[in-house]
Amino acid sequence: MKTVIVSKSKACLSDYLNQVKIGVEVLITGRGKPVPRMVPITRVTATEASLTRMEKQGLIRRVYGPPLEDY
Repeated sequence: MKTVIVSKSKACLSDYLNQVKIGVEVLITGRGKPVPRMVPITRVTATEASLTRMEKQGLIRRVYGPPLEDY
């Protein structure tokens, strides 16, 4: 994890965002204390087990069979 101070992060924000895009975490500190942490957003794909669990909890309703036609 890379650590930078607030003033440097403001001056080089686009550089740090590019680093976050490739997977580097950036911790921004103010007066020696951590303020925010920038982390890359990961896309999570739903597995069959998680879909089944959500269906049992009533969070989703899955449709089985051929896809419906567009209106």
